[in-house]
Amino acid sequence: MKPEITITYRPTDAAKIVFDYEIKNPETGDLLATGHSVQVFMDLNYQLVWINPDFYEEWKRKWLE
Repeated sequence: MKPEITITYRPTDAAKIVFDYEIKNPETGDLLATGHSVQVFMDLNYQLVWINPDFYEEWKRKWLE
């Protein structure tokens, strides 16, 4: 039996990517685990980037419209 994994993108205006996760038993539908992750953008000097990079803005336009 393979678990059913659902990953949900949570849109935000901030310069970060947020995902929520659910893992369920596919036979019973029981929720086994949940999770949450936040990825931030950093430059080559490991400093936080406060504005969304162009490639990420393009990705959002492509997938969220």
